[in-house]
Amino acid sequence: MRRHVSVLLITFGIGLPAFALGPLLWPQAPASPRPSDAQMPFFVLLSLVEALLFGLGVAFLVFGLPMVRRSVAQAGMNPWPVYFAIAWQLVPEQIDLISTARQQLHASCALG
Repeated sequence: MRRHVSVLLITFGIGLPAFALGPLLWPQAPASPRPSDAQMPFFVLLSLVEALLFGLGVAFLVFGLPMVRRSVAQAGMNPWPVYFAIAWQLVPEQIDLISTARQQLHASCALG
């Protein structure tokens, strides 16, 4: 139970500041189209999910290695490549996937 609380604290402790700082670090281009008022909550939701998944990825980096070691010990594999592959999928790749979805939504704003 204690580890779950720590994972939640790291997830929200990293995710919420990332959510708040996102528009400051990566502002929208001045020439890009603005979403309508009906679309804005979906963009906010995408940003929140992106930030919380980033926080969860950081929590995996902190707490995930013992779990990976237990999982791959039965297969006789080295845990480090598995650990780094999972971390790579959680942190930078999910950001890229959500950013791509956000760009597609921005493109649909321009068409609509």
